[in-house]
Amino acid sequence: MYLIYLLKFLCFQIITMQKYRLIITFLVFLSSTLYSTLSLADRLITEKNDVTKNTSDNKNNIQSLDLKDLMDIQVTSVAKKQQSLSNSAAAIFVITQQDIERSGATSIPEALRMAPGINVARIDSNKWAITSRGFNGRFANKLLVMIDGRTVYTPSYSGVYWEVQDTLMEDIERIEVIRGPGATLWGANAVNGVINIITKNSIETQGGLVSLGSGDQEQAFAGFRYGAKLDEQTHARAYIKGFKRDEFNFKKGGDANDEWEMLQTGTRMDSQISNRNSLTLQADYYHGKVQDNQSIPLLEPPFYETANKKTDVNGGNIMARWQHTESLTSEFSLQLYYDYTHREENYTNISNNVFDIDFQHRFSPLETHDVVWGVGYRYTNDDFQRFPGFIKPRKSTLELFNAFLQDEINLIDNTLWLTLGSKFEHNRYTDWEIQPSARLFWNLHPRHKLWAAFSKAVRTPSRYEHNSSILHGVLPPGTGFNSSGDYTGYIIQGNPGFDSEKVYSYEIGYRMSPMNQITFDSTVFYNDYKDLQGYEFGTPQNINSIVVYPVPIANNRKGHTSGLELASNWQVKQWWSMDLAYTYFYENIKTSSYDVLVSADPENIVSLRSNMNLNHKMDLDLWLKYVDSSQVLNHIGELTTIKAYTTLDARIAWKPRAQLTLSLVGQNLLDSEHVEYIDAGIFDSVEIERGVYFKILWDF
Repeated sequence: MYLIYLLKFLCFQIITMQKYRLIITFLVFLSSTLYSTLSLADRLITEKNDVTKNTSDNKNNIQSLDLKDLMDIQVTSVAKKQQSLSNSAAAIFVITQQDIERSGATSIPEALRMAPGINVARIDSNKWAITSRGFNGRFANKLLVMIDGRTVYTPSYSGVYWEVQDTLMEDIERIEVIRGPGATLWGANAVNGVINIITKNSIETQGGLVSLGSGDQEQAFAGFRYGAKLDEQTHARAYIKGFKRDEFNFKKGGDANDEWEMLQTGTRMDSQISNRNSLTLQADYYHGKVQDNQSIPLLEPPFYETANKKTDVNGGNIMARWQHTESLTSEFSLQLYYDYTHREENYTNISNNVFDIDFQHRFSPLETHDVVWGVGYRYTNDDFQRFPGFIKPRKSTLELFNAFLQDEINLIDNTLWLTLGSKFEHNRYTDWEIQPSARLFWNLHPRHKLWAAFSKAVRTPSRYEHNSSILHGVLPPGTGFNSSGDYTGYIIQGNPGFDSEKVYSYEIGYRMSPMNQITFDSTVFYNDYKDLQGYEFGTPQNINSIVVYPVPIANNRKGHTSGLELASNWQVKQWWSMDLAYTYFYENIKTSSYDVLVSADPENIVSLRSNMNLNHKMDLDLWLKYVDSSQVLNHIGELTTIKAYTTLDARIAWKPRAQLTLSLVGQNLLDSEHVEYIDAGIFDSVEIERGVYFKILWDF
């Protein structure tokens, strides 16, 4: 209750602020700090004792990890076992808690901008389009997303509702981002990448934490977490967080009516039952309102109406995981979870229930073999209580059975490894899917690592693609594929014969550290796609004096993508580090003559971060981002170009005490607004605006 009152108070205060006064104050503060940095730099070089003291006092300082520590971070998403990042035969990037804190990101989607190969485009105040290696959209369907091993990929639409994927940002231990197929271990829909958001063990979150903030766009946010020791073997924590974010503006002017408010709470318990057994229990619940501004097509004048209504969202989950260690080379785990989501939107009212059970076992039958295998079952039930058009049946159940087997073979002792594996998955729509992979890792030198991989992955159909029919748009004369002089409607129809989309992926990666202060991690890839989703045009019919085309979904596209991904870290000084992420992406998707409108993702994306410890009490962090131009389809089927844009975020943090951090963050400082993505369901493009917020973080 106190949190709600606090949020309301903060909202009232920020609404009465003068926006530009806040921005000017921030810029003056930033300018003076940058000026003082020049005089501080020489002195800081000699203040190593103070910096050393700071790193021992502040465990969240990014300089507490040297480059060797950063490359030796243990990851689990590549091989379903712990291994160092530098020895992973995959294109993996890890976003640490220190990265999240110093970036100033207030949401998981914004934090993902740090990873190479990931295209994050904000649609409006509460929606994102996020993908890996192409095919972006609000429901990008070739990226598997998990939170602590619990999948949040929505089977009804094939995609992720990013606006409800949240947790206390300070409790995230790391985000493991894999570009390229991960289907051999994680199954269908891990086609172009896997994102696994991993929260901290309860033993690491003992005591209390309070996070408060306010700004012009981030109107108000607050979080509280407390962890306690239940007994010698068991630790637990609970948290609650809430926020209210302001609306943006349409590019043509006027409020976009996309404000956003959420409240979420959760708990986690970790118990080391014995030396060989551990148990984790987790639960979360959220509820919020997302202002939705959708363009609803009509088969009568004015042919479109703007549905301006708040979407009610709520959901929860509960998960249990038991891990047993038999020896250094043998262990198994059993995980169960239940997930419930409900959305009541302008035009849709849908509920989803998911029950999932997963077992995996790792053992070494021979000295040179490390085998991981597992089986799983997932039960999904959805209920479309309201839908724009029809979807039959209204309620549906989907059962998924899967098994996987992977063997890591040490061909040359501590030098060359070959990993072979495959996933076997059964679903109602396409029966059995087999998704094999082969990976080779060569430890050329302690400073040089080389790996290569071949994988096959599939994206299985969703309920929407098999069982629905929806009026998707009404095109004005001479727009999109409508070359006539009259309005023309088109109805997207599900196709019971729609098959899985397939990719054959080829990757080569190289990691090097030419000197102790610099690391490079590069990947080159080529993806060959078959049976991609496209559309066919049926015989037109006349409805309400409007020509309407049925447009069934079909597997009539193919093509290939290729690219380069680079991540680099440079420890310029003990007190200063810089991180570069670069992506080059090329795509060539072939369509038939009647299916020519295809979106195009940005060719070049650059992220450059600078983190400086000005002294043992003050940090200065700068984040420069560049995104190339792209093309998307708007609500009337026109291929629209989104201009390239460059953004700068800045963060100044002051630590008057070891447990207290005060920070001021400016976002999108280079321009007042820009467009990042145009969603086909929104009538006009939305400008992503400049923002400034102040934050207090107290860890006690």
